[in-house]
Amino acid sequence: MNSIYITFWRTVEALSGQMQTSITRNQYLTLAQKLDQAAFDEQCYDVLGGRNVAGEQYDEVYLQELALLLLILKLFYLER
Repeated sequence: MNSIYITFWRTVEALSGQMQTSITRNQYLTLAQKLDQAAFDEQCYDVLGGRNVAGEQYDEVYLQELALLLLILKLFYLER
């Protein structure tokens, strides 16, 4: 077995007391294998416009609301 899968498996085992799921061990390994084979490039990401502001405690991000709405429609709604 590839060392990345062993590392992934050990991480899942270490977190098992802190997470609640119905995913089986075989499903975890299948997911790890699929992610290992996946290719991510710039076309895989949607970038929204907006501005960053330094707040008193946290950095704040203000997205362009129309761009966000269009992305939500693209991802979650099917036209009939």
